[in-house]
Amino acid sequence: MQINTKFIFKHIHQIAIEQISDEYIRQGYKIEKEILFGKYKADIVAKKENEKTIVIEVKSSKFTPIRREKFIDIANYVKNQKDCIFRVVVATLPIDKKIEIEDMANLIFSYISLHGIPSSLDELSTHTQILEINDVSISYIKLEKNIIFIEGNGIAALEMQFGSDGDLTKGDGLLNHENVPFFFNSELELDEKNALQIIKLNSFKIDKSYLDYLEM
Repeated sequence: MQINTKFIFKHIHQIAIEQISDEYIRQGYKIEKEILFGKYKADIVAKKENEKTIVIEVKSSKFTPIRREKFIDIANYVKNQKDCIFRVVVATLPIDKKIEIEDMANLIFSYISLHGIPSSLDELSTHTQILEINDVSISYIKLEKNIIFIEGNGIAALEMQFGSDGDLTKGDGLLNHENVPFFFNSELELDEKNALQIIKLNSFKIDKSYLDYLEM
């Protein structure tokens, strides 16, 4: 399940408070929350011996009139306290970095067509074939010398034949087509034409639980 961002936004303010508090605690500060400064309560108050008290407000969304008034009131109050510093921390969601390699699905398909079907697929049926590779997503990439190490996942369109060709002819066999999730680990390099090619497919694992579900 992928968490909907609207629920993340709903709780990002509190998440930011917890994270900031943890960072200051690791620096030796004692943390208090929701402490009254003027008319309003500050999100975080960080105290440390022989250091000025740090009053922190977290900004995690656009200012509403009430929120703006709170910031101004606390800021002005803290300015009049010689032993306090006011800080504003803007909380933002991390941006997902999508890694893409052009035509990666075809590179995997071509490699398997040339070097033979992985054992993880071959054991699924009497005769297993990959018809297509789709929806490849890369989760890890590392460049070491001239080799690119890649990990990711995708969907394999499989044709699975149970029984021999003779069994199929007699009606005793079964020919099944399934789209199955897979995970892979591979090594790539540039060929003489500066085109990427897979030189080694270290692993190609099918999510067998998906097939178990289909058979229920």
